[in-house]
Amino acid sequence: MINHLIKKSYNNIFNQLYKITNGKIILSGSLSLKYQNIIDRDVNDLDVNILSEDWEQYKSELQRVFRIYPEMKIKYDILHYDVYMCLDKETKLNEFHLFVNYSNDIFNVINEIRILKPSYHLIDKQMIYKSGQDTDKHLNDINFIKSHLNEK
Repeated sequence: MINHLIKKSYNNIFNQLYKITNGKIILSGSLSLKYQNIIDRDVNDLDVNILSEDWEQYKSELQRVFRIYPEMKIKYDILHYDVYMCLDKETKLNEFHLFVNYSNDIFNVINEIRILKPSYHLIDKQMIYKSGQDTDKHLNDINFIKSHLNEK
């Protein structure tokens, strides 16, 4: 599905998540920015969102396939989500992040894949940038997102 953008192991995980949730998983993080042609840098990880009501529906099945560990709760501006670090049970590698989101209007659909809206990415990237984490990468992403939003 996203195999042309990311290494095979993460593509396999995304495909599993998509299948388990009947397409209700939301591609997010830098990979979704790349999928939307907002950034062009290499992406080496996988971040996904799921709406809280979908999480409740698919939680037990997801926990059978992945090791899911709670990390933190975020409530900032219009963002409200719980963050989980997940591991593929089969390989015990390929860490990815799952964000259980309490806002419903966070995604667009492109080629039958739910994609986090760039406006939400902008707020998230600005929050991360302010925290001092990986500042150059996030500042570049912020500028690309702003440029993309101004073009619309």
